[in-house]
Amino acid sequence: MVASRAQALRYLHVRWGINLSSTVVIVGDYGDTDYECLRGGIHKTLVIKDVCNESKKLHNNRSYPLEHVITFDSPNVVLADGCKKNQLSDAMEKLGTLKV
Repeated sequence: MVASRAQALRYLHVRWGINLSSTVVIVGDYGDTDYECLRGGIHKTLVIKDVCNESKKLHNNRSYPLEHVITFDSPNVVLADGCKKNQLSDAMEKLGTLKV
């Protein structure tokens, strides 16, 4: 079975009753093809910058910035500058999912 992340989130909510407002979806800024489906909703989204440099080569012809697809104005969407522990924990704190 193949499903997008949006379909997987819906399944978790419908089948298992998981509260999506406490769910964090982690994506890279390149290589993901279902941004449009993940942009809305009550789940939280953590976008990690420069995490998949090999995909950058494949997507060099992308003529639009990431901000045209996913908005960073929402409190449910945070951009992490990298994938080091402190960068991820800072981003999770901004989302309100990690209490220090």
